[in-house]
This record gives sequence, C-alpha cells and structure tokens, in this order.
Amino acid sequence: MFGDRSLLVFERDGSGGLPASGVTMLIEGEKAEVINIVPLEKSQLSAQEYNAVLGNP
Repeated sequence: MFGDRSLLVFERDGSGGLPASGVTMLIEGEKAEVINIVPLEKSQLSAQEYNAVLGNP
C-alpha cells in the first residue's frame, strides 16, 4: 500500500489462444487502472493480444 493506493500484480495463464501474461493494476480509492501487461513466455504482445488480455477484443 502507498497511502490510499495499492499496487496489485496478477498472473494470467495462457489459454484461448492468448499467451500467459502478467497484469499490473493501480488501485486509488475506488478507481482501478491497468498500468502494465507483459508477456511471460515471449518478448512482446501484439496490440491485438494486449487488448484481448485486457478484455477488449
């Protein structure tokens, strides 16, 4: 925790054609924001993969 902010890190297993990814979120009060998504088994995500991991097909 950083004052009223929290940093959360999640690991998403690869499935449904998407690579395994780490997702970092910043929580400030009642607001949550994804601040980074990184692949765990390759060097980078395509824009389509990034958006799909985020939940925006």
